[in-house]
Amino acid sequence: MVLFISTGETAAERKVIRVGVRPSAPPFCFLSQNQGKVGLRGINIDLMSQIEKYLRVKMEYISCSGIEQRQHWLSEGRVDVIALVSMEDIDSVAFHSIPVDFSLNRRLFVHESCKTIVCARDLSNKQVVTIAGDPYHPFVGEVDQDNLIVVRTPLEALQLLNKGLVDAFLAPSDLIAQYLVQTEQLEHVVMVGVTLQRMPLALAVRAENDELFEELSRAVEYLNRSGALQLIKDKWYGVVYQPTSWRRYSKVIFISVSTVIFIMLAVFAWNFQLKRKVRKVTRDLQNSENKYRNLIETSPDMIFVVDQQGRIETANQEARMMIHEAGSKNDQERYLYKYVIPDEYEKLKKFLASVFNGQSGSSPFHFVYSSGETRDMDVAAVRISSGVTDEGMACFFVRDVTERKRMEQELIQADRLATIGKMAAGIAHEINNPIGIVRANIELIRTRGWFAEEAREFVESIRRNTLRAGKITQDLLAIAKPKTPEMTEVDLCNLIDLTLALLNHQLKGVEIDFAPSQNPVWVLGDRNLLQQVLVNVFLNAVTAMKDNLKRKMLITFCSPPGADAACLRIEDNGEGIPKKYLNEIFEAFFTYGKLDGFGLGLFICRRIIEHHDGMIFAESEEGRGTQIVIELPLIKGPRQASIWEGMAS
Repeated sequence: MVLFISTGETAAERKVIRVGVRPSAPPFCFLSQNQGKVGLRGINIDLMSQIEKYLRVKMEYISCSGIEQRQHWLSEGRVDVIALVSMEDIDSVAFHSIPVDFSLNRRLFVHESCKTIVCARDLSNKQVVTIAGDPYHPFVGEVDQDNLIVVRTPLEALQLLNKGLVDAFLAPSDLIAQYLVQTEQLEHVVMVGVTLQRMPLALAVRAENDELFEELSRAVEYLNRSGALQLIKDKWYGVVYQPTSWRRYSKVIFISVSTVIFIMLAVFAWNFQLKRKVRKVTRDLQNSENKYRNLIETSPDMIFVVDQQGRIETANQEARMMIHEAGSKNDQERYLYKYVIPDEYEKLKKFLASVFNGQSGSSPFHFVYSSGETRDMDVAAVRISSGVTDEGMACFFVRDVTERKRMEQELIQADRLATIGKMAAGIAHEINNPIGIVRANIELIRTRGWFAEEAREFVESIRRNTLRAGKITQDLLAIAKPKTPEMTEVDLCNLIDLTLALLNHQLKGVEIDFAPSQNPVWVLGDRNLLQQVLVNVFLNAVTAMKDNLKRKMLITFCSPPGADAACLRIEDNGEGIPKKYLNEIFEAFFTYGKLDGFGLGLFICRRIIEHHDGMIFAESEEGRGTQIVIELPLIKGPRQASIWEGMAS
C-alpha cells in the first residue's frame, strides 16, 4: 500500500521535476499494462509519487538506457534527478546524493545442476555471465576472459543460465534477478551463497542545484519518518511475519513437551526389561523360521505346496516368478493345471492323485509361459501333513531342464557330425580315384588336341567339373574338420555367370532375371567355396519351384551406394518357408520341402559365408516365395569407387 497526499493545486500550476528512469529494470521500474493502458510501475515510481505529493510538484519521467546516459543527461540538465542509483556510481564532485533506505545486493545465481559454486572464489574455470557497465571486475579476477560473457540485460543473462549455457551469473541486484526468475518462470535458476556486495541506493541531483537537493532531502526524511518508505519496501520486498504467541509461550511449550517426553521415557524404561525377554524369545523363533524359509526361498528349483485339487497354497520365489510371467495375479486362480500344456491336464491329475495315494512320485511335464514359450520340467512331489486338516498337502519340486535337454541334443548332433566326418573321409577316398582317372584322361585329350574345335567348350566343361567334384569331396571333409579357405580376389558377377552356365541343364524351364553390374564386384574369398554356395542356393530354389507352372528366379545386388559390403539377393517364386523355420533351415540335418535331403546344404553354406566374414539369412512367407540374402565384405582400396559406380548403375 502507498500513501497519497492530496493538494488543491491543479497539475498546470505545479512545478515539473524531470526524473531519469530505466523502464526495463523490474521491480525498480518497468512498463505494465492495466485495463488496456500501459504505464510505469515499480519501486522508483512509488517513491517519486510520494515525493510528488509531498512537494506538490509534477513528476515527468524520462526514459534512459543506462546509468551512463542518465548521468550524462543529468549533467546537461536534460533531467533534474536520477531515481535510485547506486551511490558507488555517483560522481561525488558533479552530483549530490540523497540516501534512501534501499540497496542493491550483489549475489551469485547458478544453474540447479551446478553444486560447486557458492562464492566468488569458486568461479575459476567456470562460464560466467555479467552485465555490461557493471563494475564486476573485482569479483571475477580468477575467471579466464574466454569464460566471461557480457550481455546487455539481466534477463538475457538469466535465460542463458536457465538453459545451462553458462555456469553462473554475477547479478548486481538480487531483487531484480529474483523478480525476473519468478515472472519469467525460469525453473532451473537458483541463488546461492551470501551477499557479495551491498550497494546503498540514493537520489542523484546536480551539485549546483542546491534548492532541489534540499527539497528532495526534506521529502525523503519525511517519508522515512512517516513510514511511507517502509510501506514501499514491504510492498516490493515482502513482509516476514512472526506469530507473537509463539514468542510468548515457546519456552513454556518446550518445558511441557520435555516433561511429557521424560515421563514417557520412564514408562518405557519400566517395561524395557520385560520386553527384552520377549524380544529374545521372538528373535530366536524368527531366526529358526528364517533359516528354513531361506533354504526354500533361495532354492534354484520351483517349489509349490498344493492341495488335492491342485490349488497352489504356497510358492517360493522362483515359483512366484514363473506364476507372474505366466500372467496369474489372482490368488484364487492359482491352480497348477493352468501352467502345463493342455495335452497334459489329465496326466497331471493322475500324477497328483498318485502322489496323495502313494506318498511320492516324479514325472516330466511341459510348462507354458504367458509369452507362449514352452519349457521342459522335471517334477518330483511328496505328500506332507498340513497340520490343520487330515487331507494334507503335496510339495512339488519343479526343475527346468530345457537347457539340459538342448545340450543333450547338441551332443547327439555333434556325434552325428563326427560320424558324417568319418563317412566323408571314406567317400572322398572312393570318389577321388575315379575322378583322378577322368581328370588325367581329359588333360591328355586336351593337351594332345584329340578333339574337334567345336567340342572345346565341352572338354573344358568336363575339366572344370572334375576339378569341382574333387573340391566338393574336400569340402565334405571340412564338415568335421574345417580348413582355411584359399582367399583370392573374386568377381561376384563373373562367378554368378559361370555358375548359371554350369547349371544350365538343371535350370531348364526356369526364367532367370539377372542384370550383372557394368563393373566387377570384387570380394576376397575362396572361388570354389563361394561357387558351392551359389550352386546350393540355386538348386534349392529350383526344388522349391518344382510345382510351379511358371518358375522364375531373380538375382540382384541390393547394397546401397557407399556401403562396405556386397549384398546379393536370390529370390524365387516357390512355395516359401514358414516364419518359424527361417532360423532352423541353416542348422545341420534340418530339411523342409525335400524328402530326399540330408539337411546339410544350407548348413555348409552358412559355415562358408561365416569363414568369409559375411552373413547369410532368409526372408520368406509360406506360399509367397523365398529370398536368400548373402552379404560379403567388399575389397578395400582404389577399386571400390568403380565397384559402386557399376552397382549403382
